[in-house]
Amino acid sequence: MEILMKIAKFVDEGGAVEYLILGLLGLGLSVIFERVWFFFIKCRVNSKKLLADTTALIRKEKIADARKLCNATGTPLGLILEAGIWKYEQAATAEEIKDALEEVALREVPRLQKRTHYLGLLANLCTLVGLLGTIFGLQEAFSALESADPSQKSKLLARGITLALNATALGLISAMICMVAFTWLGSKANHLLEQIDETVLRLVNFLNAQRKTNAERKPPQSGFTPMPTGGPAGQPG
Repeated sequence: MEILMKIAKFVDEGGAVEYLILGLLGLGLSVIFERVWFFFIKCRVNSKKLLADTTALIRKEKIADARKLCNATGTPLGLILEAGIWKYEQAATAEEIKDALEEVALREVPRLQKRTHYLGLLANLCTLVGLLGTIFGLQEAFSALESADPSQKSKLLARGITLALNATALGLISAMICMVAFTWLGSKANHLLEQIDETVLRLVNFLNAQRKTNAERKPPQSGFTPMPTGGPAGQPG
């Protein structure tokens, strides 16, 4: 309770500038929480296990089940893989499968980078608004020295300096929170992108190999071959 009282006093002494910084920090925290939920809950999937289960179903000719498995994840990776498997099911060429994968990737990949760039902007704004509060505080302090009643000069000077220092401190703290989150979430997004690229490439290679395997297993389409009329090898018919 005492800590909350100190925080409230700290913000109140800073004036309107600190409320503006807190508003910017609130926006940054909302972006951070949304991205954390998306990356670590919505996109949580074991890519290696997903690919292994999918390829196992395709080998068993259970292509519809493989599509359902990928689609059920609801992740960008799963939806991209499902598009490629769907084209494979339609006996599309390797080039058509790649086009389908790229088409869905153009829609799903931006979801990984959505809103993260705002954190860099908010960090810069918090720093600049904190510096603006510093200027306002110094102006108030100097104005107190010029025109205030001598008995009130020390009080007004202390208030101006407090406003300047509090605004600077809160602006820098908020900026550091946003910048750390920006770097961390950006790194997570890049990791997921690399994971998607690797898994999609492995799926394409598997589908190409599986198609060749299926083609080799097909019986020859030649005409009827008559049975030999002779006896065992080396004996006349």
